[in-house]
Amino acid sequence: MSKKIAITIISSFLLSQTSALCAETDPLISLDAQRNDLLKQITAQLVAGKIGPTDAQQLKTGLDNVVKLETHAQEDKNVTPEECSNIENALEQVRSQLGTATHTTKVWMGIDSHDTTMRTKISNALETRKISKDQAGALMQEEEKLRARESNGSPTNEFEFTDAISIAGDLLTLDGRIDQLASTGHTE
Repeated sequence: MSKKIAITIISSFLLSQTSALCAETDPLISLDAQRNDLLKQITAQLVAGKIGPTDAQQLKTGLDNVVKLETHAQEDKNVTPEECSNIENALEQVRSQLGTATHTTKVWMGIDSHDTTMRTKISNALETRKISKDQAGALMQEEEKLRARESNGSPTNEFEFTDAISIAGDLLTLDGRIDQLASTGHTE
C-alpha cells in the first residue's frame, strides 16, 4: 500500500514539474487560451444581443491582431518577455473594450431561434397593408431560414464566431428589408 502512495506522490510531482516546464518553455499557451476565451465571450454577448454586430466585429479584429503578435513571436522559436508583454497588453485592451461594449440589456434582437420580433414585424406590415401577401410570404421564408440557422447554435451547441456574425448580419439585412418594403407602402 505504501508503494502505491509513493508512486502516486512521485507521479504527481513529476507531472507538476512537467507542467511547470511546459509553462516556462511556451508562455504563449496561457495567452492563447485567454484569447480563445475572449472570443467565446464576444460570441456569447453577440448571441445574447448585449453587443451589436459592429462592436463584435471590431473586437474580433482586435483578437486577430493578437494572433498576428503571437505568430510573430513564434517565428524564431524564442518568445521574449517583451513579446509576451505586448500580447498581454493587446489582450487586456480587447478585454477592456469588451467590457465597455457590453450592455446590461439587449442592444439588438440577438440570435435566438425562439424570438418572434421579425415575424411579428412582417405580420404587422401585412395587416396594415404596407406589404403585399407575396412580399410577406417571401420575408417569412427568409425569416424561417434564419431561425433554422439560429437553432443550430442552441444552448447545447455553441456558435462559432463566424457563424454568429454571419447570422447577425443576415438578421440585420432582413430587418432592413422589412423596413424598406413597409416604408414604400406596397399594397395589393
